[in-house]
Formats: sequence, C-alpha cells, structure tokens
Amino acid sequence: MLHTDPVLLARILQNFISNALRHTRGDAILVGVRRVGSSRRIEVWDTGEGIAPDQRELIFEDFYQIGNPARNAKQGLGLGLAIAKRMADLLGSPISVRSWPGKGSVFAVDIPAGEGTPREHLGQPHHSAARDDRGGLILIVDDHPLVLTATRKLLEAHRYHVLSAASAEEALELAERHAQDIWFAVLAYRLPNDWTGVRLIQHIRRQLDRDIPGVLISGDTCLLDVAEVRLSGIPVLQKPIDPDLLVEHLYSTSPVLRPNQSAERSF
Repeated sequence: MLHTDPVLLARILQNFISNALRHTRGDAILVGVRRVGSSRRIEVWDTGEGIAPDQRELIFEDFYQIGNPARNAKQGLGLGLAIAKRMADLLGSPISVRSWPGKGSVFAVDIPAGEGTPREHLGQPHHSAARDDRGGLILIVDDHPLVLTATRKLLEAHRYHVLSAASAEEALELAERHAQDIWFAVLAYRLPNDWTGVRLIQHIRRQLDRDIPGVLISGDTCLLDVAEVRLSGIPVLQKPIDPDLLVEHLYSTSPVLRPNQSAERSF
C-alpha cells in the first residue's frame, strides 16, 4: 500500500524502465520493491555500461546525455531523467542512483507507505490526478519539433494539460476546437507562412473573445527591440527556455493554472 500520486509515480517508473531497457546489455531488467523505514523503495536495475561518479548528478540536468556528445536527436532529448527528478520533487519522494561502471546501474524512488490494505479500496472510483490538479489547457506553438516536444514534456511534468501545434494555422484550429479550455499560450515568435507569435495570439484572443495571457519564446536576443513585440507587452523568454521562469509565468497569470496542493492519493 503506497500513498502518492499514481500518475506521477507511473511516469517516473516509466522513465526508469525505458532507460534500463535502452542501456542493459542482457535481455532483461529487474524491477523490485524493498522496505526502507516507513517507505518503500522501488528499484529498477540494469546491466548496462554504468555511470561514472562525476556524472551521477549531471544526468538529472536538462538536455544532459551520456554518450551523445554530437547531440544526435535520434537518441532523445536528454530530458527524461530531469523530468523524473522534477516529478519526484513534486511528490517529496527522493530519487537515488547507484552505479558500477562496466556492470550496471540501479535507479530508485522512495514512496511513503500507506495505511490499510489495497483490498479496502477496491471498487472505489479511481480519478487520475492529472485530470484534477490543472484546470486549463496551455497551447504551445513552435515549428521546431525538438523545441515543441521539449516544452510539452516540461509542462506535462508539472501536470499541465497541453495542446501543441507546429503552425499558426494548426493553432487556430485547436483554438476553435477547445475554445472554452485554453487559458495560456506559449508561442515561438517566428512561425511559418509569415506569421509571428504576436499576430497569432491576437487572432486567438479575437477567436476566443478573451484576453488570454501568453509568452513568446525566441533565440533572438534582440527580440525586445522589435516594435511589434515591444508594443504587444507580451513577455519574452529566451531559448533554451528556463523551466522555472516559464512555470513562474503560468503561476502568476491565472488562478486556473495554479497548482492544487491536494494531489496526493492512496492506491
């Protein structure tokens, strides 16, 4: 019996297991649970190449990947463990890693033990916390697929509901389809077909008949000097996006997008 958010725990373990399958040298991995005081430690073991001691903290940073110095996108974005760490921090559940170079690694997360037995809870409706703790949709628009995916995963790690679009036209279709639910927009400034993020959010606001807040993202350090951007008053975030700064914008703009502190459940 564990006391936690089942959706976040599942995502953490999914990340650990997919990493183990990717790196193990045999045809199997081990997933186990052990008692640690009043908690239960869920461990995922692999027989991969292991992790050097000086890299064991770095692997939890955004975009850090072992064995991918050329930043080959086919090997992933290097966000998985960083997102797992953020989700574990939200749960207040520590993550740990032990590793033996040339032999393998074990990733673990400690979860508080609950009271009672699972049988007591059978038959009760299960509500996913991911549908309860964030009230509005966030629309992300970026024609760069890696940025779009990374931003979406970042926000999903914070349990937000996200819609993503690679063009202004696609974004407008989503806005029409989800008119009542969109409460924030994260927009690349430069978009295909001569669109800009400023023009797009103005169209979306007219379409929704609401002045929804948003942020522009760009790799252009001089974007604030552009008259259209300056006059719009829309905040600008530089790529690569600072995750804490983006979430801070979300928290401060709308009560619909603020975190619910009662997301923990027993299962």
